[in-house]
Amino acid sequence: MSRLSVQILSGALLVLLLTHCAQIGTLGGGPRDLEPPKLLEAIPKNKSVDINTNTILLRFDEFVQMKNPDQLVITPRLKTAPEVVAEGKTILIRFKQEELMPSTTYRFLFGACIADMHETNLIKDFEFVFSTGPQIDTLKLSGEIQDASSNQPVGSVMVGLYDANLRSDSMPYKYTPEYITKTGADGKFLFSYLPHRPFEIFAISDNNKNNLYDGDVEKVSFYGPTMNLISDTAIKLRMFQEEAPKTYIKKVSSPYFGFGQIVLNKKARIKLDALNAAQNRLLMELNKDVEKDTIRFFYKGLNDTIALKVKIAGNSKTDTLKMVLPRNNAKRKIKSSGTNATLGILELNQKLQINFPVWMDTTATARLKGIRLKSKDDTLIGKQNITGKWVSVSAFEISNSLKEGNTYILQLDTAVFKDMSGLPNDSDLFTVKCRSKVEFGKATVKLKLNKKQSYVVQLLNEQQKVTQQRFLSFALSSSNAVTLDFTDVLPGNYTLKVIYDNNENKKWDGGDLLFKKLPEQVFISQKQLKVLADWEIEEEILVKE
Repeated sequence: MSRLSVQILSGALLVLLLTHCAQIGTLGGGPRDLEPPKLLEAIPKNKSVDINTNTILLRFDEFVQMKNPDQLVITPRLKTAPEVVAEGKTILIRFKQEELMPSTTYRFLFGACIADMHETNLIKDFEFVFSTGPQIDTLKLSGEIQDASSNQPVGSVMVGLYDANLRSDSMPYKYTPEYITKTGADGKFLFSYLPHRPFEIFAISDNNKNNLYDGDVEKVSFYGPTMNLISDTAIKLRMFQEEAPKTYIKKVSSPYFGFGQIVLNKKARIKLDALNAAQNRLLMELNKDVEKDTIRFFYKGLNDTIALKVKIAGNSKTDTLKMVLPRNNAKRKIKSSGTNATLGILELNQKLQINFPVWMDTTATARLKGIRLKSKDDTLIGKQNITGKWVSVSAFEISNSLKEGNTYILQLDTAVFKDMSGLPNDSDLFTVKCRSKVEFGKATVKLKLNKKQSYVVQLLNEQQKVTQQRFLSFALSSSNAVTLDFTDVLPGNYTLKVIYDNNENKKWDGGDLLFKKLPEQVFISQKQLKVLADWEIEEEILVKE
């Protein structure tokens, strides 16, 4: 073969080789790693005793990271947070050795902290345990926390075990717990590796994460007696929010000219006056002399500011405040704020009212011919003269009778009414449907109660709102069975709630931490009451704590 032929053949082989190498193909690889890291070695070994060190070394089978370091919980708690470093395939924990207590079992619960570097596969609930004494403590304390008013589980609650020897009435206010954990979404919690000794137990919603109870702004629960832990134990706690010891003003505002409101931190009876007594005639409080948490009032003939006095029943001093008034953008007409028919539905035996957002002149003669009612079903209503009366300074009630099940159109002309400044109302139009008796059902409940005392029995709708309630009281000689009729109930699914009204004040009462008073017991039936329109149901319910 000639030299030229050899060169041509070599060139062809090179082109063929390069073409083959340039072809695009899928790179090979194994399946995705779904396994979390595995612990290969711990120094000292997990569950070692007589430990005298300030470091823990954990070595895994792959590169690791601390994904959620705030989830690391150490019990009993150390005064100084340890240093935790993830490097390569190891995690190193350093702490102050002098803070370790003698003959004590320590548990490092990592929760969802440790993950591999590439796929972020988490080791769930990894724990490391050691003892500074000759043995590992083994006792467990489990439990469940429910809301005391609804019996629903309460999640993300801090549960703490406190040294019973502290002997303090204000323990959770002043001290952080020795042992700490949190409830899951199901309200359940678990302590492990506990010693055989007495504890006080408190649970706190701990909104600001300071591991202390901050009073009535947080919810709290406690286990009544001291828990002398001698064996594995399970408990139930009921969480409540304490009532604030003092009533105070939270907010003052005038959302629009002519109307003001003062918001309190809790319901109370109050007396509202102007600081300048001569201005009292310019104020009109709504729902006067009623216990409430929001004081609503109208004002007239005022500009810029008004100084007020608020005397809260039970408080020795009178609060004074200054309210800045919005600009009076006086319009020539006042728009009504609607009727008392919620979503256009007027309830049974309810009179139709026209509501206004300001203080109306209830002494002026209304032009009632400017109010008209029409109905396709009730043709006689259009032939009647409208009559009515003021039931408050902002609500005019129509006296004409409306028929069940009928739909009415209410037409309000301009200048039928005037406010205290002489401004007339604007024209308006409303459609109102009257409820009919056949739209409702009836629920008859036969209750058998396990104690002869006072009760509050409530019918709850699907939104857990109270639709009706009854008050019961039993003498020692009476039967502990009773039949209750709930009439005019809208169709839907209902549950029955029974409150053990221990102090006979006809309402549910929470607890008191300092006096170790538990909240009143609540029973909520698991039986669902399905109410149908124009139908009656009966149900028997056994009430037990």
